[in-house]
Amino acid sequence: VLPPVQGIYLLHEDKEGAQKRKFSFADFFHFESFVKEHSEIEVISFEQFLKDEVVQGKLKNKIGKVVGPLMNRTNWDGMSGDNAIILNKWTRSFTTTLNFDPGMCMLAIPSKSGVEAAENLSLMAKSVSKIPADDRSSIFYNHPGPVDGEASERLKELLGERQEVCVYDDELQSAKVFHMMGSEDSGARMLTHF
Repeated sequence: VLPPVQGIYLLHEDKEGAQKRKFSFADFFHFESFVKEHSEIEVISFEQFLKDEVVQGKLKNKIGKVVGPLMNRTNWDGMSGDNAIILNKWTRSFTTTLNFDPGMCMLAIPSKSGVEAAENLSLMAKSVSKIPADDRSSIFYNHPGPVDGEASERLKELLGERQEVCVYDDELQSAKVFHMMGSEDSGARMLTHF
């Protein structure tokens, strides 16, 4: 689900009004090509998500009550300020969230669904995390590993100077809606999806 169209840091400086000031992921990424290559993944707008899931009564909040559209709206394109904060908090009321700082923690997705694959990845991540960050970074500096290399080596390289691996575990895999968010104070910007 793509976030609503909104202002992006440093891309709204046009004072004359001659340039576009609000953007979507679709302005930067060619999702038609992505979906052709990865047919099992569907990319939809936030508005379509609200129409398909919320308006149809398919989602419940954390106390089991069916969620209806916030402020009776489905189109949140162009939102800013207080509306963005209200929408984010509302979205978190019915989604499973992983609140992490992408600068400190790298998301890792197991090769298969299920508990065993997640546990195996967690064990590998713990082992790799024990290697000092400077040592991990120096191994691959100017010598990137092959993209089809061993999983532990790829994890070592991708972890870089981060200290933690956040594993997309069985609980997150079984969630109806998983929202990848940054905290309000994390400095995270629009490029956080769910």
